[in-house]
Amino acid sequence: MRLFGIPFSPWTEKARWVLDHHRLDYTFQEHGPVLGELRLRALMRQPTGRMTVPVLEADRWYKDSFEIARHADGLGQGHRLFPPERLDELAAWNARSEVALAAARAIFLLGSVDQPRFLDSVLPPGVPAGMRPLLRPMLRRGMESLIQKYRMREDTGRHESVVTEALDALAATVSLERPYLLGAFSYADIAMAVTLQGVSPVDEAFMPVGLGGREAWSQPRLAARYPGLIQWRDALYAKHRRPATA
Repeated sequence: MRLFGIPFSPWTEKARWVLDHHRLDYTFQEHGPVLGELRLRALMRQPTGRMTVPVLEADRWYKDSFEIARHADGLGQGHRLFPPERLDELAAWNARSEVALAAARAIFLLGSVDQPRFLDSVLPPGVPAGMRPLLRPMLRRGMESLIQKYRMREDTGRHESVVTEALDALAATVSLERPYLLGAFSYADIAMAVTLQGVSPVDEAFMPVGLGGREAWSQPRLAARYPGLIQWRDALYAKHRRPATA
């Protein structure tokens, strides 16, 4: 199997966590925004339509985190993460995670696209300092294309409330004493744990922070509102996620 994704993407992390949980053998292929998309379209024979990652190449193409995770859960020999009797609840938590992640991504990009320091972080380390201001307009156009692709400016004033709605629901259900949404570790826990990546990134031993570093991905006001959830997320990672270097 071959997984195409972005190392610091929470969506990619959802898929990788399940694949790794079941200790399945797969190759990870890092996806790039332009050449990577052209290559992936050719491999998938999909010349038009929206192209997103992660996608998994296996007996067929699996095209989003949830689909990849369900496929992996059917292959693995370990503890099942999709309990059949709780699938409706699990799907509801995943849907909550999806909208919250999209809103967190919008907060991150809309808050970063005009920051020279962030734009410079996108460049390879070897680019001379004197060249960076000249390249920033091109980089900004690239970021704006992502903003347009996912229509991030349409609900600018609602993004934070979407995140807090999801995290309030999570905080009402789990704690360090009650660590699992469905009574035992499941994909629902994974989906909601990665939602906190745009609030306070997890330790980089588990996954990289991504463009702009920890500061760009952190939301101090939200982190201060949900310290218990951050502790819950960290405990879940420590117990159920192998470090990326393992």
